[in-house]
Amino acid sequence: MRVETRGQLPGELTAEAAAVAAKADDAARNGDPATAAGLLEGVLRKIKAAGGDVSVWVSRPATEHDQMAALAGLTPGRDIYQMRRPLPADDPPAGFVTRPFRVDRDEEAWLRVNNRAFAGHHEQSRWDLETLRRRMSEPWFDTNGFLLHEHDGHLAGFNWTKIHRDSDPPLGEIYVIGVDPEFSGLGLGRALALAGLQWLSRQGIGVGMLYVDATNEPALNMYRSLGFTIDHVDRGYYGEGAVP
Repeated sequence: MRVETRGQLPGELTAEAAAVAAKADDAARNGDPATAAGLLEGVLRKIKAAGGDVSVWVSRPATEHDQMAALAGLTPGRDIYQMRRPLPADDPPAGFVTRPFRVDRDEEAWLRVNNRAFAGHHEQSRWDLETLRRRMSEPWFDTNGFLLHEHDGHLAGFNWTKIHRDSDPPLGEIYVIGVDPEFSGLGLGRALALAGLQWLSRQGIGVGMLYVDATNEPALNMYRSLGFTIDHVDRGYYGEGAVP
């Protein structure tokens, strides 16, 4: 279980929320949702008093997690599927070309395509340069796995991959994939997914992974057609004022 917050919160409060979440998760999985809720309520009150929004995410939730959330005043929000498939996958279509992201050259074009592709999305839309650079500063970031596809001289889509080498087995994630709406209907999403899986396989990764909203039927259908199956569910519970 993890607690996600929005707003500028003291570091000690963020650390406390992480510790409490671990204890609450243990209590819920041990069949004691009331104790789990009691643990959460205190830290949730502190976060709210500090002016932050909060959401609680549970991987592989049990019925007791739903009960815990209700007792703690949280509202069930979203189910996210983690999907996996073995690698290698099929090759991308013949002639389909991608290139690595170029730092200090591609940021503006990528932000335009990302924000168009995810317009209205509560997490991925409205990215700015600071947001992008913050993600690019993560230790896992690799420009070679940040694949861009151009069409008629314009950036048309991308597949940003991420390798989890500390997982067992190591996982290669399709972290963010998007196509500019101007180029929809060309099959670029499928081709980009295959290009990313191919790159991950060439890094010695044997399992591909991605996250997708449980209500996103078009994406689910495409990923299933690529051989992905649901490994587990992550469920979000939201406090007052948080955006599901």
